[in-house]
Amino acid sequence: MFARLAWGKVKPGTWDEYERIYHEEILPATRDVKGLSLRELLQGADDPDEGISLTLWDSREDLDAYERSSLHQDMVDRARAFYVGEFWVKHFDVRLGEARKQARTAGGSQEGLGGWQSSVEAGSSEGSAD
Repeated sequence: MFARLAWGKVKPGTWDEYERIYHEEILPATRDVKGLSLRELLQGADDPDEGISLTLWDSREDLDAYERSSLHQDMVDRARAFYVGEFWVKHFDVRLGEARKQARTAGGSQEGLGGWQSSVEAGSSEGSAD
């Protein structure tokens, strides 16, 4: 499993609009991307204009294919208007996914904190949305 973290800041006072675009446009457009198993949007607790987009991928190949896709470029172009200053993307090999395993074992909800997970992971034909 691989993780993709994108960190950046949005223009002051634009987080709510950024989050709305994320929920209404980015989530639905990427819900069925091959290999995407979890998506979270994190807002900074100390700086509300700072955020992280965290995605988990079944394989590095799926992640790389998405990043080369026109869909990815469309999503970047749509969100770019909000960004200010430094922005970075990093990839990580997930070495331990214990919380995810515990939720499955305990029969707990598989829904991510951001309100969505892959429909494959959820075991239904549609993902969940807030």
